[in-house]
Amino acid sequence: MPEKYQQERGRLVDAYVDAHKYVFGKKIMLYGEFDLGKALSDWLREIGMEVLFEENQDFEGVRAQAEEFKPDMLLGNSKGYYIARERKIPLVRAGFPIHDRFGANRMHHLGYRGTQELFDRVVNALIEYKQENSPVGYKYI
Repeated sequence: MPEKYQQERGRLVDAYVDAHKYVFGKKIMLYGEFDLGKALSDWLREIGMEVLFEENQDFEGVRAQAEEFKPDMLLGNSKGYYIARERKIPLVRAGFPIHDRFGANRMHHLGYRGTQELFDRVVNALIEYKQENSPVGYKYI
């Protein structure tokens, strides 16, 4: 394996070790295209999250599943914004369409670098949610 990829892999493994305490056991609801959803659900399980993958593109079905599953966060396209807002949980955007974030067409999901970027977004969304909902708050991880 080229040195560049060995370094990217090493950084990703370090991040997994450092952040496992934030993601392990968290419930995440994933929705969207089957191919991306299948790959992401396998990865999310690998990092210790409890995953519900909802292939249903009917967002009333997604909303009903979210009510039953009670996820800690959502992962999918921008169409899940209202469900995340209603449930007061974070939404990490991935897939298509993402029309409410600038630069979404440059977000990476593949390879070590893309996995690192997505992992960082998932972990930071959970940390931000915890900070915003803490009566005392905290500024150090």
